[in-house]
Amino acid sequence: MIWNKLRNKSLLMAGSIFLTVAALVVIVVFTFNDSFGLLDWPIDPSKADAYGSFIGGLGGSLFSLVGIFLIYEALMKQQELDETQRIENQIFELTSRLRDNVSAMSYHSSIIDMGTVEGEKCFIVFDKEYQYIRDTITELASAHNIDIDIKHISCFIHIYGSGNEIGDRLQEVIKSSSSNIDNLDFNSFFDSLREKIASVDDGFFSCHDKRLNQYIRHLGAIIKLAKHKSIKSPADTKRFINMVRSQLTLGELSYLQKMIEVLPDELEHGEGSLKQRWQRAMDEYKFLRPLEEAINVN
Repeated sequence: MIWNKLRNKSLLMAGSIFLTVAALVVIVVFTFNDSFGLLDWPIDPSKADAYGSFIGGLGGSLFSLVGIFLIYEALMKQQELDETQRIENQIFELTSRLRDNVSAMSYHSSIIDMGTVEGEKCFIVFDKEYQYIRDTITELASAHNIDIDIKHISCFIHIYGSGNEIGDRLQEVIKSSSSNIDNLDFNSFFDSLREKIASVDDGFFSCHDKRLNQYIRHLGAIIKLAKHKSIKSPADTKRFINMVRSQLTLGELSYLQKMIEVLPDELEHGEGSLKQRWQRAMDEYKFLRPLEEAINVN
């Protein structure tokens, strides 16, 4: 506990100031002390020698201790700067990998006729797919006369797909987002849904969750690094977050927003669920602000 207190910069500075003042007070007090006869003329060499030995011993020791404190503080500051630089280098490296990951992407949508696209254009197609899915869900909800959370369900299908392996979970999502679906024929609903957004390959809309898993892991690692406890300055954390955000396109931010929308809320990780931690990071640093500004402009 004492060691941790010594690492406190304000405590070190206060201690240094106190010892400096104490040393100066000692010098002033004993300079005007009659026992040393420094105010007499001529000065007694033996008394001056005693005064010098006393001041050198006590005052010098205090100044030496101040020097140790200041050296220790300088070392701690350098260690902090080195750690910040190390984290910054890691962020640069991970951001570079993230961009390489995006550049290597290649995608051919089964529901949007844009051919095969590569790199950042993939996210443009993802966004158009989402809009198509949302329009489809809106149409189906109207046809079946049900009131459901169209945005949430559209995001869910866009991220996780509509295959058989996700059918039960999708059914639960639809049930939890509506209060008037007791008589809904889910088989009929899903058949209509898959007919409109089916993949050519497997009869279902394939999910982006696995396709972009590595991308999201990289982005999550970068944000976690930017908020590392070793970074003492909030300004540095904000600078790192802004640096990362500037590398992402509006399409990437749009996908990120949809992914967070449908993250499971029940998975606890110490500091809240995965969804809560992502939302907290997005809100705290206004990560999605460029996307919101673009929407407001349009």
